[in-house]
Amino acid sequence: SASFAIDAVFQTLVPKGSRVLVIQNGFYGQRLKEMAEGAGHACVMLELPMTRTPQEDDLEAAIAANPGITHMI
Repeated sequence: SASFAIDAVFQTLVPKGSRVLVIQNGFYGQRLKEMAEGAGHACVMLELPMTRTPQEDDLEAAIAANPGITHMI
């Protein structure tokens, strides 16, 4: 399942203690946050309206406000 695949990425490919930017623009964003935190990562949430695609300036602003971000999902 998709949940298994993403959890496997968090557990094996993302180094422990990483700071992950999670884009939440639908129901699955909260689940991504839970999986990342369960794998030992800190999360920064970019909360957008339902189904809105993040724009480049959304991402730039989130990264500028949280310079420790190492990964984005």
